Amino acid sequence: DNVKRDQNQFRIFSGDFSDMFTSCTQTTLRKALFRIVELCFRNSTKTHVAVNGRRVWYTNRYDETPQTYTKEDILRLIDFVIENNYVSFIGYNVHQKSGVPMGLPSAPKMIDLCMSLHEYEFLTNPANRDIALQICRSSCRYVDDFCSMANYNLIDVIQDIYPRELTLVVTSSPTHLTFLDVDLRIQNNAIS
Repeated sequence: DNVKRDQNQFRIFSGDFSDMFTSCTQTTLRKALFRIVELCFRNSTKTHVAVNGRRVWYTNRYDETPQTYTKEDILRLIDFVIENNYVSFIGYNVHQKSGVPMGLPSAPKMIDLCMSLHEYEFLTNPANRDIALQICRSSCRYVDDFCSMANYNLIDVIQDIYPRELTLVVTSSPTHLTFLDVDLRIQNNAIS
C-alpha cells in the first residue's frame, strides 16, 4: 500500500461533499445505477425482479401480478427518470440536463447508491485491500457527510474512491471535531 502513515498520529477527518446534487453529473449517476442493477441481476442469477407492494424478489418467471421487470426494463426506467426531469420556474418548464433531479423523492437514494457503488468498487479492489480494511473499520458516510479516523492523509485516498467532479470540504483534527452535531474525540487511538 502506497499511503504514507504516521503510526502514532491519528486524526479525525470530517468532510462534506459540497453541492453533491448539482456536481454529480447525470452520466456518473446513470453509470453507477446501471452498474448496480447489473451487479444485482448477475448475483441473483435470475431474469426478472418481482414487485408486490413492499415485497421485492428475484424470479425467472414473468408475471403481471406481481409486476415483474427484466434488467433491461429497470435500466430503461432509470434512464427515463434521469433524462425526463423538468422544473417549472415562473411559468417556464425547463429541462434539467445536469445534476441529480433533486425534486424527486428518489433523488437522495439515487445519489446514495451512486456513492455506495464507488465505495464498493474501491473496497473490493484487491490492490486496495490493506487501506480498505482500515477505511471499513474507522469510516462512515451519511449521504454527503463523511467521517473517519486515520493515521494517513485520508484526502488522498478519498480522491481515489469518489467521482472526480465531487468536491469534499474536509476538516481535520488530531484531538476532536464535530460530525453531524456529535462531538468526537480521539482517546487511546479510538474515537469516543
